[in-house]
Amino acid sequence: MLVRLLAKSNRRILLIGLVLLGGIGMAQRVSAKRAAPAQLSVVYTTEVRIRHVFERHELGQRREYSMSLVAELRDGSREIWRVRLYEREYRLDLEGDVQEIHLKALIVRGDEVVAIDERKQMYKVSVRSGLRLEPQAVVRYPKAS
Repeated sequence: MLVRLLAKSNRRILLIGLVLLGGIGMAQRVSAKRAAPAQLSVVYTTEVRIRHVFERHELGQRREYSMSLVAELRDGSREIWRVRLYEREYRLDLEGDVQEIHLKALIVRGDEVVAIDERKQMYKVSVRSGLRLEPQAVVRYPKAS
């Protein structure tokens, strides 16, 4: 009798454990990280190639990231200009990748390079000089909420 009760009790414990483990596995799948950002191609003009650069910065207790555009000679042998488009400080209590804002498009239109980020903010930069045409200052996104 006692052996039967113990065997029945062990089966219940095993069943409860399996249910709990299954629930943990489901919770992990539900809270998965976001998909990786699309890879943007380098864009070319007759004289230069332009690429985007995502950089993380450690500033003492603060962590932030920025997105810049870099123009180089077509063969990549020399950097001509570098301009920062936007920056954002990380919240330390959240995972970094879910706070990041990436570029979705990078195109050359005449004498300007146009970049569009995931929040649909458009940036225009002069291909020749690297000057920000629109907006004229670095965009500072607020911390994630």
